[in-house]
Amino acid sequence: MLILHITKSKDTIRILKDEFMTLIKRYQKVEPVKIVEENDPDYLTDEELKQFKIAEEELKQGKTISLKEYDKMRKAK
Repeated sequence: MLILHITKSKDTIRILKDEFMTLIKRYQKVEPVKIVEENDPDYLTDEELKQFKIAEEELKQGKTISLKEYDKMRKAK
């Protein structure tokens, strides 16, 4: 038996990395698994990826933006 320790919110479940990797390794015996991270082009639209890169660069430069501004940038098309 595998025991998973999670933190649950309304829309997400967080799991410890080691437990997650153990779960994935076991599941891969049944069928292939592809893990897609938030900044992976398969997860984000081209516009979202572009805005993510802009926000990431601003963060590196010490600039900050409000959550509302970030959300507007993500939804901009």
